[in-house]
Amino acid sequence: MKKLFTLGLSLVLALSSQAKDEVRKLWDFTQGFSETTIANLTADAESGSGYWTNKETWFETKARTAGPLTCKVNGEEWVIPETEGLTIGASSAQHFNIVISHNDGPHIWLNGRKSEDYIIIPQVPAGDSITVVYASHSGTEERGFKSATDGVVGKYDGATQWKTVGKKDTVVLINNNAEDTDVKLQATNGMHFFYICVGEKPSSEPKITHIAYIYDSGYPGYTFGSDDMNYDVISNTLPMRLGEENMELKAIDVADGGAAISADSLQYYDAVVVSNAIRKDNAFVGTLKSAIAYVPMLNLSPDLYETWGYGKSVATTTNMLDVTASGKESPVFQPSDQSQEPYIDENGQLMLYEEGNITGYEVEPGSYFANDDTLAMAGTAAAVHIHNANRNAYMMIPYAFPMGSPAGSFMDISPNAIIMLCDTKAKVTNAANPTISQEYHHLYTTVSLSCVTKNYKVYYTTDGSTPTTESTLYTEPFDIKAEGVTVKAIATADGYLTSGVAEKTIDIYELADKPTITVTEESGKSTITITPAHEGDVLFYNFSGSDEKAKSAEYTEPITVNKHTTVTAFTDGVEGSYLQSELTQKFVAVQDEKVRIDIVSHMDANATDYNVQLDGSYYTKGYNFYTDEIIDKEIYEDYFGPGQDSIVNIYAPANKLTCVNPGKGWEIKSYGQPMLYQNNDAGHNVLDFNAYNPQTPWDDSEQEITKGCVAFQSVTGTDGNGFKDPASACIQSTEAFQGPFDVVTYMSGKNAKVEVLVTNDTISGEWTKIGDLVANTLSGNGDNGKPGDDRIWKKTILSYEGTDMVYVKLASGGTKANIFDIFIKNEGEASKDYITGIKDVTEGSEAAGEVVKTIVYSINGTQLNAPAKGINIIKEVYANGQVKTKKVMVK
Repeated sequence: MKKLFTLGLSLVLALSSQAKDEVRKLWDFTQGFSETTIANLTADAESGSGYWTNKETWFETKARTAGPLTCKVNGEEWVIPETEGLTIGASSAQHFNIVISHNDGPHIWLNGRKSEDYIIIPQVPAGDSITVVYASHSGTEERGFKSATDGVVGKYDGATQWKTVGKKDTVVLINNNAEDTDVKLQATNGMHFFYICVGEKPSSEPKITHIAYIYDSGYPGYTFGSDDMNYDVISNTLPMRLGEENMELKAIDVADGGAAISADSLQYYDAVVVSNAIRKDNAFVGTLKSAIAYVPMLNLSPDLYETWGYGKSVATTTNMLDVTASGKESPVFQPSDQSQEPYIDENGQLMLYEEGNITGYEVEPGSYFANDDTLAMAGTAAAVHIHNANRNAYMMIPYAFPMGSPAGSFMDISPNAIIMLCDTKAKVTNAANPTISQEYHHLYTTVSLSCVTKNYKVYYTTDGSTPTTESTLYTEPFDIKAEGVTVKAIATADGYLTSGVAEKTIDIYELADKPTITVTEESGKSTITITPAHEGDVLFYNFSGSDEKAKSAEYTEPITVNKHTTVTAFTDGVEGSYLQSELTQKFVAVQDEKVRIDIVSHMDANATDYNVQLDGSYYTKGYNFYTDEIIDKEIYEDYFGPGQDSIVNIYAPANKLTCVNPGKGWEIKSYGQPMLYQNNDAGHNVLDFNAYNPQTPWDDSEQEITKGCVAFQSVTGTDGNGFKDPASACIQSTEAFQGPFDVVTYMSGKNAKVEVLVTNDTISGEWTKIGDLVANTLSGNGDNGKPGDDRIWKKTILSYEGTDMVYVKLASGGTKANIFDIFIKNEGEASKDYITGIKDVTEGSEAAGEVVKTIVYSINGTQLNAPAKGINIIKEVYANGQVKTKKVMVK
C-alpha cells in the first residue's frame, strides 16, 4: 500500500513586471531578492558612482531622488523588480535598506527619522483593503508607521498609526475614499516592511513537480517498472513519498543513446534522476555531463565518473556511511517521520544497504568535483557529495545495480535528496557581463576585470577581436600604455551561459604637476603656504596623508597650525586632460610647542561599555527631574488674558542620580537630563553631511576618533511642571591625572555647549573651568545636507597647566552634544622621542650658509634660554632653511 506525503517544496513568487494596464497588488519581500537583483545591486555598489553601499547582508542607499527604486547597470537605470510599482521616499543617505539576510527574513527597512521616509502604494481601489506585515527595528522600542493619506485607516479600529516591539505584526488598512487613491505609508522610526498586499492575495496554481528518470533498458539484468525495490528504488519510492498527484515522473529510456534528447531539453524538469542502471559507454552519458549545473540532478551511478573524466568509482567493503559534519546538518539523512529513530547513530554512521557493499568515488585535485562538499564517506572513499549546492545542484548517492537490498534509510534518503535538489532549481541565465575598471597612472592605465556572478572566469582581448573561451584568461590586472586600445571581455561560470561582450576603450592620461609647500615658523605657530605648479591649478590639502578629495579641503589661503603635523597636498585633475597629481608632503614643526602626545587615558564611547540598561529603563531616557510632591504654588496674573490668572504647582526635585560606570576610568552621570548612546560611525570625509564627518582636515589630523558617542540631549523641553529640566549630564574621570596635560575631545553638535572642568577633590572640592569645547558653528539648519548639520564633528584641545593631580569633567550646557572620545595626553616618552627625533629632518638637502637661529630644548621638550646641566637638544636653523639638531651633555 502506498503512503502519501505532501510535497514540501517552496513556492516561488513570480516577480515579473505587470502588464502596463494592470496595477501591481502584492509585494512579498519574505520571498527574498533574485540573484539578478543582488548581482546588479553589488555592481552598482562596486562602481562607486551608483546609489547603493554593500553592507554584506543588506544594501544601503546613498542620497537619492524619491521615486522608483533603481540601481545603475552599465550606466543605465534599472528598476528593482521586487519593489517595482512602489514610490520610495527616503532621499537622504542611509534612510533606506534592502535587507537580504536577517533573522526575521528578507525585508525593506526605513529609517523613519524624517518625513521623507515613506512608501507610496499606487492606485488602491476605493473600498479595498491593504494587508501590511511589519516590525520594529528595535527589540525593545515600539516602532512602526502611519497612514499619511486621508481616508486610509485601520479596517477594524479606525487607527492611523501602528507600532510593535520585538516581533512582527500584521495590520489591515482600508481605503475609505470614494475613488482610487495613492496611499502613503510613512515610517515613524526605524522599522521593517515584510509584506504589502492590496485586496486578496493573488492565487497561485498548485505546483506540479516534474522529474525525469533516466534509465537504460539495455543494462544487463535490468527491467524498468519492476516491483522489486532493488531494481527501481526511485521510481517505486518517489511517488510514495511525494504523492502521485503532486508530481509527474517521466521515465526516459536512453538504450539507443538518447539522440532525440538534448541537455537543453532536460532543463524543463525540476530534477533529473540518473538511474543506477545505465551503461557507462552509453552515448547519452555525455549529454548528462553537459546538463550538470544547468538542471538539478541526482546521480545514482558512480561508474559514470570515469566516462565523464571527473574521477573514478572505488569499490569498498562496507555497507555503512560515515556521515561528515556538514552531512549531519543536511536534511538528506533525516527520517521523514520525525517520531522515528535517527538513521545516523551515535558514532556518526548510517546503514545504506542491508546487503552488499557501497561503491564510492575518487577525484583528482583541481578537477570539476574536487572542491565539492562531501556529505558522507564509505571507509576511506568519498560516497555522497553535492556540487553547486544553491543553484541547480548536483548530488551523487551510490546505488550501483545490482547491489543487494537497500536499507530502510534509503527509502527516505533518495526522496529527501530529490526534494532538496528541486528547491535549487533556477532559470539558466547568462553570466553577468564583466566590469572593466581603469586605474589611471602617468601615461599608462591599469585594467581590472571582474564579474558579479560567483566563481566566474573572464576571457579578454586587446586587439579588437571578439573574445571566446580560447582568448586570454584574466588572472590579474594588466597595464595598457598605448592610446586607442579597446579591451573586450566575456564571463563564464559553472551553470551559466556565456555573458555578453563588455568592451571599453582605455584612456591614457598624464598626471597634473604637484604643488610645492613652504612653512614659515614663529613662536607658537607655523603658517603653511601651498603654491600651485601652474596658475589656476585647484589644490587640496589634508593632515592624514590621504589622496582622496573627500578627506581633504580645497586650499584657498595659508593655513596656521599650533601643533606639529605633516601636511599633504595635491593638484586636482582636469577632466579629459590631466589626472590628479602625486602627493607632496612636508613635516611642519612649531617653535616653542608644548609637545603632549602620550595618551594617559582614553574615554572611548563604545557600545560594549555605554549601551546599557538600568533598572528596567534605559539610562538614555534619563529620569524625571521632579517628583509628584507639590511644595509650592505660583500665580501667573493675566496668563491667558486680562483677568485670567493661572495657578502653577511647584513640585519637589527628584535628585535621583543615574550613573553608568564601566570601570575603565570614566563614568557618565545625570540627575534628569536625558542622555543617549548612539552607535554612530565616525567618518573621515570633510564636511560630508550624509554622516558624522569632520569639519576640517585639521580635526581629523590624528585619525584617532572612534565609533560610537554618548549624547547629552537638549533640555529645551518642559514637563508637566512647566519648567525646563536643568543641565545635569556629565562625563567625569574616576581617576586623577598629573598636570600639566591636554584634554583632547572629539564632539559633534551644532552650537553645542560643553564645559571642561578640573578638581583635585570630587567630594568637597570646587571645579575649575579650563575652557569650552568648540562645536560645529556652521550656518544653516542642517536639513537635507545643508551646512549646520549637527553631525559634523570637531577636535578641541584644552590645556591644564597646573601641576596638581586633578580629575576631569565634561559638563553639559543644556544643548545637544555628541561626545565620541576624550583623550588625556601629557609629556611622556613619546613626546620626548618627538623632540629628539623629528628635528633631524633635513628634507633631502644639505644645510648651507650661516646659522640664523639656535633653539635649545631640555630632554622633555621644554624650550630653554640656554643649555642647562644634563642632556640638551640644540636645533640650528641655517640660512637655506635646513635644520640640524644635536644632543649636548652639560656637566
